[in-house]
Amino acid sequence: NEIAQSCGVTGCSPAKFWVHNGFVNIDKEKMSKSLGNFFTLRDIYKKIHPEALRLFLISSHYRSPIDFSMKNLEDAEKVLLRFYETLENAESIAGSHNISLEEIKTHPFLAKCEKAMNDDFNTAVVVAHLNEESRRINSECSLIVSGKGKKNLALGLATFKLVGELLGLLTESPEKIRKEIFNIKKTELGLDVEKIESLIKNRNEARKNKDWGRADVCRNELTQMGVILEDTLKGTEWKIK
Repeated sequence: NEIAQSCGVTGCSPAKFWVHNGFVNIDKEKMSKSLGNFFTLRDIYKKIHPEALRLFLISSHYRSPIDFSMKNLEDAEKVLLRFYETLENAESIAGSHNISLEEIKTHPFLAKCEKAMNDDFNTAVVVAHLNEESRRINSECSLIVSGKGKKNLALGLATFKLVGELLGLLTESPEKIRKEIFNIKKTELGLDVEKIESLIKNRNEARKNKDWGRADVCRNELTQMGVILEDTLKGTEWKIK
């Protein structure tokens, strides 16, 4: 039916290979229109970035049932942000390099991912490999910064990014994806950015004057708003939970 409908609408076959996915479950029940326990993409995109939804869906094998929940979607979004943070951190250390596709093909990480995809389109294993490679790259970055590692990140970084792109991930800049996710959360939670920045300013002034009680009051109010503070050498940065 899906093939016939797609061909009828477009006038051509939009894919060479077709797979039938497992059921999507909510509270151990199949998601269905008749039960009314479904979400539209429009509903989901008000809360979660589209790329995070993609990561959530491919983190399970296509024939396996999917346990749908906002928590699982939010967890996928956190993983996606970690992948982008890996890219950003490694790119700042490795610099700009022109790595050819032939060089990437020699990297063992790509071979592992190809093996998984050849095993019944097992995207779940590829996502697991991406998580492992992200941790490996982060560790390598730490070693390089401490002067204990070799500055040979470029090939691994290029391979990591290519595998992500093959899955439809890591196609934006880290800065752009963070901004888009922030705007989604800001709208969903109805956050007042001016109020947040005013509270941060008041907290910093209180800390400067060693008024720890007032500083804690400001931080607690920000926490209740779903705002996390990070005090860095550049100043106080904030993000949404």
